[in-house]
Amino acid sequence: MRKRLRLVLGLSLVLSLLMASVAFAHVDEVDDGAIDNAKATHGHDQHDQHGGTDGHLAPVSDDVDVVSKLELRNVVPGKIADVGVFADHAYLAAWGGVTCKYNGVHVVDISDVENPDEIAFINAKEGSYPGEGVQALNIATSAFKGDILVTNNEKCNDKAGFGGMNIYDVTDPAHPTPLTVGFGDDAVPGAGKKDAHETHSVFAWDAGSRAYAVMVDNEEALDVDIVDITDPKKPVFIAEYDLAQRYPQILQPGQGLDEVFLHDMVVKQIGTQQVMLASYWDGGYVQLDVTDNGAGVPATPVVLADSDFPNPDSQG
Repeated sequence: MRKRLRLVLGLSLVLSLLMASVAFAHVDEVDDGAIDNAKATHGHDQHDQHGGTDGHLAPVSDDVDVVSKLELRNVVPGKIADVGVFADHAYLAAWGGVTCKYNGVHVVDISDVENPDEIAFINAKEGSYPGEGVQALNIATSAFKGDILVTNNEKCNDKAGFGGMNIYDVTDPAHPTPLTVGFGDDAVPGAGKKDAHETHSVFAWDAGSRAYAVMVDNEEALDVDIVDITDPKKPVFIAEYDLAQRYPQILQPGQGLDEVFLHDMVVKQIGTQQVMLASYWDGGYVQLDVTDNGAGVPATPVVLADSDFPNPDSQG
């Protein structure tokens, strides 16, 4: 099992890095230097997240072996934003940058890790692209039993693109089927897909009889959006939070961290709890209990802990 995991990890890394260094999943925008919301934070060049070596730890390849390579179809060099692996398949988020072309998800069969095979491509909605939120998982609820893929939507064409999140049925990975497209927080109630806020990432989890997803809302301080996806064809928006407002202890005044914005998150079952780990850039991590106990949680997550980075951070 360990050898298998090692091979899959190696292949996943190669797939995600194959088309040169991974570029950040955002189109070029005019930058006035201000950081007003998560969208501005994600695209701001001062964070040195991508596009150069400044601000990065030195690369290492310990315990990683290249076992195969695959040239994906219609991929723009440097535009693989994320990779998710589930069972025998890898899902790679492709974004076309300023060209706004070839956006979507490459589906790769990795059952034979030495001979990966691209078996499908999920086209993104025109004007939209997936970024750092690509995840496949199995859910078993009263409304759906099978494998789903969740992806986020950011826009490369404001007039045509959707925001929010997408859910696909990938029980048969070679024939993905859309269940929900462009669902998210609406700035104008009732406007639907066209007005759903852009999302930087999405993560879903199976909570037993129910299933949920959390999105990074790019467009407002209430940037933790929680959705009930028990019926993936009919998701329900159940809560949104500005964690910095609810739990000001996660801020670090005087260190340039008087405002923080959510970047990414995961949810994992730990013992009897379902725990969300939310990343707030240089602001550190926030750990939340989002266990579905039938009393409104995860609609009312509880902070378990938060962490800071030292100032200055010796690890860069």
